[in-house]
Amino acid sequence: MQKNLGKWLDQLGEKHREVICRWYSLRGYDKATLVEVAKELRVTRERRIRRIQMEALRRLRDILEKGGFSCSAIFR
Repeated sequence: MQKNLGKWLDQLGEKHREVICRWYSLRGYDKATLVEVAKELRVTRERRIRRIQMEALRRLRDILEKGGFSCSAIFR
């Protein structure tokens, strides 16, 4: 699954990938709050980061489903 996760993340845009990796402490990042992520990515509002995060999660769900995976089965 780790191998697939990397492929799935690579299909996201750069900002979406960065937000997900920092929020969920993937790819060597420490877990960060949305405020910290906003500062690191130089985004002015936490609300904008939250929107990017939600868009990224929707895109990941679509990527998984197109690959024949069920999100509910993976995240049990």
